[in-house]
Amino acid sequence: MKLKQPCVSQKEKDSEWSNTINGKFVIIGMDAFLIPWNPLYQIQHGPHYFITKKTLSDQQLCFDPTYGFHNKKYPSKSLVSNSYALIPVKMKTSEKYPPGYKSAPFDQAKEVIKNHPKTLNNFRMQADIWVSENEETALLPAKFTDALLTGRYLYRHFLEKKYINSHALSLFQDKEYYRKWIAVKNGFYKAALDQRNNIAYSEAFSILESLLKQEMTLAEQILCK
Repeated sequence: MKLKQPCVSQKEKDSEWSNTINGKFVIIGMDAFLIPWNPLYQIQHGPHYFITKKTLSDQQLCFDPTYGFHNKKYPSKSLVSNSYALIPVKMKTSEKYPPGYKSAPFDQAKEVIKNHPKTLNNFRMQADIWVSENEETALLPAKFTDALLTGRYLYRHFLEKKYINSHALSLFQDKEYYRKWIAVKNGFYKAALDQRNNIAYSEAFSILESLLKQEMTLAEQILCK
């Protein structure tokens, strides 16, 4: 799978949603204050991501991996208008394998090895700019990490549905793995809110780098298998 460019303007969101085929997945970024099943609903504002599977019904089916909620419903019109980001998920297929061959974990493993180092370097350069600009942009590294974490939840959901015996599940079902991702996100939040806390910022990147290396090691093991 591949996450497409986030849609943030109302025009972009409306267009992308209308062009999304029924049955396809979209990641939604929304203020927790507006999400009925969220513990912060109508209590406190904060960025949150969840996944929706587009349906013909006006009530869209939503999956919230952070809290383990399934089949929650949210009206289509409000889903698009209340979101601050709409990120379409594109499922990629490969033609270089025989018909019926379950190639997705191998394709994903190749993508990880190729792109993880670039992702880390690009993120580090962009984050340095964000934290040095102003208080609002200083929060973006934490929000970006939250989007990366949601992508991992979505990948786990995909593996559990399609590849029950996949070697990748050993990592993507590990609770400690997700605790580290949350630690990265919290570290960036602390760095942003505590006057650009350099120690928290450095520690967050150190954990993030170890997590991406862990995923690269797993990818190499998948390819060897």
